[in-house]
Amino acid sequence: MNQFMKRTVKLAAFVFLMLGTFTSLATINRDDDWQSYVSDLLNQFLSCTADMAGPNGKQYPCNKFLVMALDKVYGIKDFYDAQGKALLANQIIQQMRITPDTWTRLGTGADQNVLTQAQGYANHKKAVVATLYVPGSVGHVVLVLPGDLVASGSWGMHVPNSASFFLNKPNKSYVSGPLSKAFSAADKGNVEIWGRSF
Repeated sequence: MNQFMKRTVKLAAFVFLMLGTFTSLATINRDDDWQSYVSDLLNQFLSCTADMAGPNGKQYPCNKFLVMALDKVYGIKDFYDAQGKALLANQIIQQMRITPDTWTRLGTGADQNVLTQAQGYANHKKAVVATLYVPGSVGHVVLVLPGDLVASGSWGMHVPNSASFFLNKPNKSYVSGPLSKAFSAADKGNVEIWGRSF
């Protein structure tokens, strides 16, 4: 079996597994199940995409990881363009900024109250996204996950649980880690936290 066929079979098996997982997710009602289920789902997704992000595989930068995760976990399809492609990170942020009825800016990563609020929203099954807009570059977008605030030495604050994917840096990608792992302390004042309105 050639490499293309191996990747195709692997992806097909992954999609089959994930479809069953997503179908089951809709029936989860307890917060403890929700937290572990979301983490398990994203870990499976991250493992597959990281494995395929080599020179011959399909690449999933942070924008695609976030857009697909929001779609599959929360049923949110806000960040696809007219052709069905995921918006780039900076485009996602711009879209949030012009749709205040859909996405509410909670504040920045430099505010402990905002970080606490973000974790609370995520624990109540609300979609929460942390973003860093970088003019003239690609920016970065991160999903805030259910979990607990943890002390961050670099930020000097308690930060929420999160999932982040870095293109071509699979060793830095993670599911269930402190938000400070995705953004530097120097950037925390520029990190915007957004909650999805319903």
